[in-house]
Amino acid sequence: MNDSHLELGDAAHCNTLADATALVRSSPGRSSARRSGVIAGMVIAATRQAEVTAAGPQYREHALNVLDALSRAKAELDTAASHDPELARLTAAILFAAQAYAWEATIPCTEWPLPCEVADAAIREARRIIAGS
Repeated sequence: MNDSHLELGDAAHCNTLADATALVRSSPGRSSARRSGVIAGMVIAATRQAEVTAAGPQYREHALNVLDALSRAKAELDTAASHDPELARLTAAILFAAQAYAWEATIPCTEWPLPCEVADAAIREARRIIAGS
């Protein structure tokens, strides 16, 4: 996982999901700050959850925990953004990219992605979104 090269603008100072949520909530009328806040929040959620399991054995539930963390982050960030459709599309795209990767990388009962790989899928989508800005 390498989120250090993301250009997050106003959200560059965010270190936690709470920081990103606060930025989104406190920036009405500042679409670029809100946009960078939701992207940062999703990346932080995926990265932090993957880091929790990095030292131990890697089971399928650990990869699913990254998706769960992204789902919770999406709900928090969408709520903070008053369910702004543009921002909800961003959180949905990042969550979906991670979900699709996890689904495609799983062979039932035998193989599943590592938590860091699921987080990387979210980060790749965040990069794609930023590049398209």
